[in-house]
Amino acid sequence: MVGVWAGKAAIRPTQFRKGSESPLKATFRWVLSGQHMEGDLTYAVGGSPYHALLLLSYDFHARQFVAYWADNFSSKPTIFRGAFTGDTLVLEGTSTEDGRTSLAELRINVGAAGWTLISSGDAMGDMTEGARLTASRPKN
Repeated sequence: MVGVWAGKAAIRPTQFRKGSESPLKATFRWVLSGQHMEGDLTYAVGGSPYHALLLLSYDFHARQFVAYWADNFSSKPTIFRGAFTGDTLVLEGTSTEDGRTSLAELRINVGAAGWTLISSGDAMGDMTEGARLTASRPKN
């Protein structure tokens, strides 16, 4: 995933926002002596600018991937943990707000032509897809 990417962000509608599609720009790079991968993603959600940072690591002791997701919509990050299921990295996390714990899931699939990241959550009571990001290398 290292490099510069361009694509599309498809955001599903909820009771709080309309569904939307927008251009996606993403850059991934190795950081901290190549021990972690940092992703910088920008797109729009319902017309509002959205900026997220993703730090992806592998915990050799726990034998699992760990991801840290932070964005400009909240001061609260989400920490995910998981492993590969086939060709897809499946990461699960939780977030607690106002005493209610919500589940969150990231599914990342990388192929020769590009990558897809699907973000799902159960904030509405059942696990539903919230965003689907698809990217490929930009044409020069």
